[in-house]
Amino acid sequence: MVRLSKERSKDPEADGIDRYIRLEHIDPDDLKIRRWGLVCEGITCCTASPPR
Repeated sequence: MVRLSKERSKDPEADGIDRYIRLEHIDPDDLKIRRWGLVCEGITCCTASPPR
């Protein structure tokens, strides 16, 4: 089961978030996240989700 996080961050780097996931990082037929982007490469806002 997946739970949608509604917590948002306007400044992910300042909030200690160093990675982000977009749809292009999710591979079809594979539920495990194996790729992500780095916040330092440029992203303006994100939905925050604690690591599991």
